[in-house]
Amino acid sequence: MDSTGIVRLFLDWGFTRLKLWLYNSKGDLLYEESIYTSTLAANPSFYDDNEVAKVCDLLCKLLCNWATADVIEIYTSSQMHALAGSFKQGGDFVSTWNDLPALDFSSVAVEVCAGIPLLNSMPVNKVLYRSSVPFLSSTHYSNYNAELGEVSYLTSPICLLLHRLFKVSIPCSYSWWQSTCLSSDQLIACDGQPICIISESAVQIPDGHSRAILNGAATIIIYPEVGDLQASTYNAIGEHHILINLGTGSQVIFPTLSVSVELPYFRFFSPAHPSVPTISHIPCGRLLSEYAGRRQLSFSALYLALEALSPTEILSLCRRCDSSLLYFPGFSSQDFSYHHEPTTTLDKISTLAPNVLLSLWIYQYYMIICQYISSNSSDPQHITVGVVGSLGGIGHIFATILNDLLPQGFEVICRASYPLPNSLLQLHNEARAEFT
Repeated sequence: MDSTGIVRLFLDWGFTRLKLWLYNSKGDLLYEESIYTSTLAANPSFYDDNEVAKVCDLLCKLLCNWATADVIEIYTSSQMHALAGSFKQGGDFVSTWNDLPALDFSSVAVEVCAGIPLLNSMPVNKVLYRSSVPFLSSTHYSNYNAELGEVSYLTSPICLLLHRLFKVSIPCSYSWWQSTCLSSDQLIACDGQPICIISESAVQIPDGHSRAILNGAATIIIYPEVGDLQASTYNAIGEHHILINLGTGSQVIFPTLSVSVELPYFRFFSPAHPSVPTISHIPCGRLLSEYAGRRQLSFSALYLALEALSPTEILSLCRRCDSSLLYFPGFSSQDFSYHHEPTTTLDKISTLAPNVLLSLWIYQYYMIICQYISSNSSDPQHITVGVVGSLGGIGHIFATILNDLLPQGFEVICRASYPLPNSLLQLHNEARAEFT
């Protein structure tokens, strides 16, 4: 497939799908593909060496198809709270958020690590040290291996893929690495050389390395891998006082408003937005999907049930019902705390009527906003709340209902769906200027 000029490859490696886009420098879409991860790994919670190689081969073939371009720019994002690396005995791995640590943390209070709630599901809890030697301890890996796997180096998922291809250190942004709660010195390999570097700057692959892989003369520039939260919301970070992200784990983000001192949690987005107050891990998309599956309901049925709700009914139901939605480690709006262990089960949640479940789901965002906004008189009288993520088409109904729930002075706006590539381009504007 012949092409010249600049070709921009965007890669988003999520839990459910791996998505690829190719654009030219004018913004014309050249190629698009979405691949279910269930076709790449037997269990997408954990990729073994053969499965990592399969993803790497897919990426290599795509790059080879466009090797006649003058420049290939690579922009990437992946699911946060994942961890990649290599075992000392050989073989690479990717352990995702859904591959829980093998240890029990139920009796330990949730601490804060560099702005992140240190939940038991975090990657840092999958790395155990014996005499200063790191080992991987995860539920999925332990189920198939009697012994812990000694690790020779740690990195991020897409850095691992690109390192396998080009054999050079690949940049990973702090916005991604922050979510692991691991210190940067744990990136160092056994030979003292990092496979992954924490940086907001892009790198250019040496010509010899790229030609050996692509059989073409294209100059390859790789921009730092970022977290899926930042990739999904960066377009909107400077346009609203509050952001609600209904995807990638679900968050309430406070980019500009004064927040309560009780909110010590933050996310790094970019050097321009280094510590944005954020409540994360709120039950959302997977909760609704699991509920619909257990109740044998279509998403269209949830759509109709949500459409029929009124603010009065939601407030009445939620003030009478104290059912939890937290079936996975995360944040509960009932006590405004993070929990290592679920406070309910999917079996219990599935007994709730659709109107009750949906009311509790919306009400948690209302409660979080009301709880954490400071009463600072310098805050604007008109507060906009942006809603990011379509959530199967029900995002705009969610926005309408929340708008009616919140006090006067709030305006909830369901943002138009912007392709993730647009957000990644914005996020890397400053880094891209170094190469122009």
